[in-house]
Amino acid sequence: MCHRLDGEGGKVGPDLTIEGTRGRSKAWLIGHFKNPPAYTPGSIMPAFKNLTNERLRALATFLESQKCPRRKQK
Repeated sequence: MCHRLDGEGGKVGPDLTIEGTRGRSKAWLIGHFKNPPAYTPGSIMPAFKNLTNERLRALATFLESQKCPRRKQK
């Protein structure tokens, strides 16, 4: 709803299509999910308090893998 991925989604947050090229570690991503303003001053992103550590790691792994736009299936 807030971020775009492969051309779909919102425009409030940054596009995550190439997040994996930004050089952020899994620890950085998880820390950011837990307390966004501590990692990105002025961030309006809410903390993911409802996600378990396992799900936070899975989300970080997914974002680390985002290195280029995927082709749409026809």
